[in-house]
Parts: sequence; C-alpha cells; structure tokens
Amino acid sequence: MTARSIKFTVLDVGQGTGNFIATYSVTSPKLDTAPDHTVLIDLGASDSKSGPGGPAADWVVDQLERMSPPTLDWLLFSHSDSDHHNLMKKVLESFDPPGTKNPTKKILTIAKAAYGGDKDSYTKNKYNILDDVAKYLTGGAKAFLEIQSSASGFSGGTVEKMDTVDGVDLYLLVGNAPRSAAGKRLSRSTRVTSWAVNTQSLVVMLSYAGVQYVTTGDATGVTMSWINQYITSTQANTYLPNVFMLTLPHHGSETTSYCLSSTGRGKGRNDDNATENVQQFADLMKARTITASAGETNSYNHPSGYLMKQFWSHLQSNAYEEPSNSGSHYYTAYFDKNDKFTVQDSPSSMALDFPDTSRFYTVKTAKDIYTTVNFSEEHLSDPGDCETVILPPNPAKHVDTPTGAPYPELFVAWAYVTTDAGSTDVSPLWRTGSTSPDAAFAMGPRGEVAPRDDE
Repeated sequence: MTARSIKFTVLDVGQGTGNFIATYSVTSPKLDTAPDHTVLIDLGASDSKSGPGGPAADWVVDQLERMSPPTLDWLLFSHSDSDHHNLMKKVLESFDPPGTKNPTKKILTIAKAAYGGDKDSYTKNKYNILDDVAKYLTGGAKAFLEIQSSASGFSGGTVEKMDTVDGVDLYLLVGNAPRSAAGKRLSRSTRVTSWAVNTQSLVVMLSYAGVQYVTTGDATGVTMSWINQYITSTQANTYLPNVFMLTLPHHGSETTSYCLSSTGRGKGRNDDNATENVQQFADLMKARTITASAGETNSYNHPSGYLMKQFWSHLQSNAYEEPSNSGSHYYTAYFDKNDKFTVQDSPSSMALDFPDTSRFYTVKTAKDIYTTVNFSEEHLSDPGDCETVILPPNPAKHVDTPTGAPYPELFVAWAYVTTDAGSTDVSPLWRTGSTSPDAAFAMGPRGEVAPRDDE
C-alpha cells in the first residue's frame, strides 16, 4: 500500500532535535488519526527532564500507541550528541520489547535503525542508548545498518535508496563524513572531537509524491562540502527537484556552518570559501521552507539570521499565515549587529538599520522560515512599543504587533503535510485555545498563552 499523505513534524523539544514522520491512508489526517507507518529521526533535548523534551517524547509515545501494532519502520540517530537521542530512552520505557513473555505494556517493534558516528560515542554515564534500541530492533544489535566512512547514496555516479516505506523513499545524502572538507587531506589525527561528531551527522532525504524533505542533524560546513561534492546538479534536478522543507544544519549554527577547518575552528563568515560552500549547498537544495529547532536564548546563538539569509532566494511565501497577522508570521533568531541587512526596494536598494545590538530577535516574515521558538515579546526589536521588523520580504520595515489579541504561540511544533497529489502545507501542530488533547499536552509545559495587557 502507498500512503495517501505524510506528515513530517519538527517537534518542540527546546534545545535539541526531534523529527517524527508518519504516513496515513487518508489525505487529511486529524490530530487523533493513527499513523500507518512511522520514521523517527533524532529525539533528544539538552534539558530532558524538566523542559519540553519530556512532553514531546510523550507525544511520540501517544502516536505509536495509536498504531496496531506500535512500529517504527526506521529509527535514525544523526549523531551521538545527547540532545539528539536522549529522549528515546523515555519512549522505549513506555513499551515492552518483542519477545516479552508476560508483557505489561504494548509491544514496540523497530524494523530498521542506523546511527551516525561510532557506537562507543553514544555511551553517556555508562549507558548506551543503542543497547536499549537493539532490544526492540528486529534482528537485534547486528541489524543496525552500518554506515561507512563518507557514505552517500549519491557517490560513484549512481543513486541508491536506503529503503522505501509506504511509498516514501529514503536516501542518505551523506553520513560519517571525515573531519576535513571534501577534496582536502586531514591535517591531524581523526580523533573523536565534538567537531568530528557533528561533521559525521547523517543527512537524510525523504521523497514522496515528488516532494522532498531533508534533515541535516548537526551537519557542519565540512558535511555540506561532501554533499556538494557528491550530488551533481543533474542528480539534484532529478532526485531533489522539490525540497519542501530543510532543517537548518546544526540548529542554524553560524559557527559550524562557516567552518571548513579540520580543527573545527575557522574564520566564520569572513571566510569566502566557507560562505561559498554554504551558498552552494543552499542552491543545491533550493528548499522552499527552512526550519530550526533550538532553545530560547541559547548560549550558542542559533539559529543565525545571517545563515538563514543564504537560503532566502529559494524560499516560498505564505505557506502559513499567523491568524492575527494576515500575510505573515513570526520567527525568532539571533541577529548580529554586523549583519548589515540590505534589501532591494526596486529600483533602488535600501539599507535597513537592523539590528543595532547583537541578540535574539522575534521578527515577522512572509517567507517560509519556521523556528520552534516562535514568538517572544521580549525579543521584539522594541519590546516596549511591541514593534518588530519584517525580514524578508522587501522592503523591510518596522511594524507594530497586533494589540488586543492573544499572543501568538510562544513555542511551536511545526507539522508539514504532503498528499499523494503532491500538494503541501505547513501549520502549527497545536493552536492556542484548541480543545484537542495535543493542544493540552503542548501548552502545559510551556504555560498558557495570555491576552496582551495594553493598559
């Protein structure tokens, strides 16, 4: 059977990543529609106990429990950083593994699994999540798909799929990339460092009904360089002609995206080669929407507004409009005072005086840019006047946020839906004021959204 629709959900886990993909036998799945098949790519959070990651894991459990029987067709960990896999333990503990003689919980089966990096790097405090996954994996530990060094389904001039799940084709764009950029020799030993771990991230593409989704894990500039080398423009036109959504590499990190050094320390945005490498990747993907999962005012200063700018030219407009902002919606990112955003206001260009201080800002946009930290009044360009900036489209300008209306969702899990006819849509998985169980779950850990006090 081939799915009538798929839903790709970028979960709000705070600082971390979780991507849950489900297929359905109907074209318009409801919040309570049971998935037919599922794929999970990463599930972790820096604050896995008291933050939003725990409820996000509960939501994944709920989705799996709706199935008969609960099954993950694929579980993929992009790499070994805890904020990409540590919530999986909570999911597994909610089910009994196959072969349990006297089960007290539903049985969960994981059909196939793969991970980026070395198994030992997943050991945290003497616990290795891969050992637990193996108990639920058909065939046990030996059934993990082995990812070779600098592996890609696009290398060698041929294209090879990882698998097909209910009409959804899975491809590995790159995995376990070496520390050095493509075409360069390693200058030092290939010891496992945080840079190397991120660079090894599995970058996965899912294709369904002529529409593609790309997840990047914590891919670095070096990871992107390998993709740029492997995938030709002809292959991109054939296999990635319509990338509906791309998760920004490494939560939208500027530091790692603009680095081609094997040491993990580069010149950043001042490195012309690194900037050109990112632009080549953006032009190869031609993503219609970009999404970043990150924590609020995190110390890493991501997602970067400067990095997002390199994807602007390919983005579509208005897949989602915030109800109180016709034609636009919000996103939150880190903007550096040296960004010097300039927009074209035909026939002349206009230099926008934004930002004057380096920090996180909540801005408006009519382009399809989505962040799990959706709206924050304190992050507006002028919180006292509730003033924000539209970036992009052109011309950029300062505008007031609506008054007398409920705040937009503060934190959002974004759901992308594609039907078998190839139509696509994006919306918050839950909305303020909804009576659905999903909304109650989502808003609980984050607090209620209160009306604005204009007095």
